[in-house]
Amino acid sequence: MSCQATPVRRRAVRAVVLSIFLAVALAACSSNSSQSSTKANTSATNSAASGLVAQARSQVARLESRPTTLKVPSLPKAPASGKTLDFLSCPVAQCVAFDKVIEDAAAAVGWHADIVQLGGTVQTVSAAWGQVIRNKPAGVIAATDPLAWFSTDLKELKALNIPVVLLDYSSWGDATGAVLTGANQATYGADLGWWILDNAGGHDAHVAIFSTPETAIYSYTHQAMTAVLHKCATCTVDTYSAFSITDVGTNLPNMVVTYLRSHPSTNYLMFDFVDETTGVPAALKSAGFRNMHIITTDDDALGASEIKAGQVNATAGVPWPEMIWAGFGAVLATTEGASPEPYLQMDFPQMIETNTNLIAEPTNGATVPLVANYQSLFKQAWHV
Repeated sequence: MSCQATPVRRRAVRAVVLSIFLAVALAACSSNSSQSSTKANTSATNSAASGLVAQARSQVARLESRPTTLKVPSLPKAPASGKTLDFLSCPVAQCVAFDKVIEDAAAAVGWHADIVQLGGTVQTVSAAWGQVIRNKPAGVIAATDPLAWFSTDLKELKALNIPVVLLDYSSWGDATGAVLTGANQATYGADLGWWILDNAGGHDAHVAIFSTPETAIYSYTHQAMTAVLHKCATCTVDTYSAFSITDVGTNLPNMVVTYLRSHPSTNYLMFDFVDETTGVPAALKSAGFRNMHIITTDDDALGASEIKAGQVNATAGVPWPEMIWAGFGAVLATTEGASPEPYLQMDFPQMIETNTNLIAEPTNGATVPLVANYQSLFKQAWHV
């Protein structure tokens, strides 16, 4: 048999070779197109992250300096002295620091502050409000608790024409109003969201929020923070709420460790208020979690020491003294026949504190203000 190729066979070979050439060429084009597409997508992603980081840095930069101004509404005249204000104090360290602030506010106008401990159960809260009703003070300021625990008491106080201001509350029923409303908490949440994005470089921030249902006001904080973090395509947010306020400083640190073992991608922990971080840094270190960022709100004495040591990375400095004095201003306005609304709608200062710009904690047992001369501004507005 002859091995010489015939013209027909040569044409067939050329056709096969041409087909192979075309297939290789098309594959190369497809590969180049895919690589170009991947490069374009990567470039777009990097550009978006870069723009987000720039936006976050701009937001955080304005929050790094201590505020110096506060606009305080004026009362029509100096309030009458010699009256009593009841303050219902919550069972965490932050509220203990509030006691001194309340006492200072009352003393500024010649009032006496009566501190009533709320406790942490429905029974103790009910007993505390019952005591306030029996006291019949000129006004009441209270820390937060579930409204169902004392809604009947609010109605009784309203019938007695005793003004009530609830701090840190999302729904105040028949009370005069809340100084710290959802709008304020949303501001702090957004501020912390931008800090996280700035710190994380605009990507891969995986945040776990620890929040007890007993402090419902912080839902506004969470919503605002989540809205900011959703600007980041590779960031996630989860919430853990299976604890009560009595677990703070006791069981919560171990709960955090247990959570992290089943959520290993978490690299940011958000706690609603600084007391919740008590014992957490030590528990994380003992369990081997060394690359965790902890953020919160407030900065009481214990929290300040944790921030200064770098154990808590950032906090939204909440101007509690300014807001408590504003709450008292609402009470004073009501007792003097004026509207409390200007005090309930006040704009409060903002600040993000870290170990590089932490405001020194006061030595008199009070909580730290953001505006250093806030007391003189209120006294001027109260004509005292």
